[in-house]
Amino acid sequence: MVEQKQIDRTEAKQILEIPEGHFADVKRIEITPAKLSESISAFANAAGGELYVGVGEVLVEDGLTKKRFWKGFETMEAANGIFQVLERIVSRQTFTFEFLITALKSKAQVGCRDT
Repeated sequence: MVEQKQIDRTEAKQILEIPEGHFADVKRIEITPAKLSESISAFANAAGGELYVGVGEVLVEDGLTKKRFWKGFETMEAANGIFQVLERIVSRQTFTFEFLITALKSKAQVGCRDT
C-alpha cells in the first residue's frame, strides 16, 4: 500500500529546489515507463536517492536556467501506472513510495525514496 503524505509549502518548495544529481532527480508525470525504469535502476545501482515524479521544468528567458513547478497527479489513482512500474522494478524492502499532497496548486506527486 502506498502511503499518502501531506507536505506543507516549505517542504514543497524544498523539493522544487533539490539539485539533480546522483542522489536526486525530478521527472514530469508524462515520463515513460522505460525512462522511469532507467532512473530507478541508476539509483538502485548506486547508493540510492530520491526521485520525484510530478515536477515540471521550463527554461527561463536566458536559455540556461531552468525553473521548476508542480505538475502532479490530480488523484492517487491517476498515479497508479507510475506505482506499478516502481513496484515491478524495485523491492519494497529497499525503497519507499509516497503520494505527496501539497497546497501548491492542489496537486499531488509521487515520491520514491531509498530507505
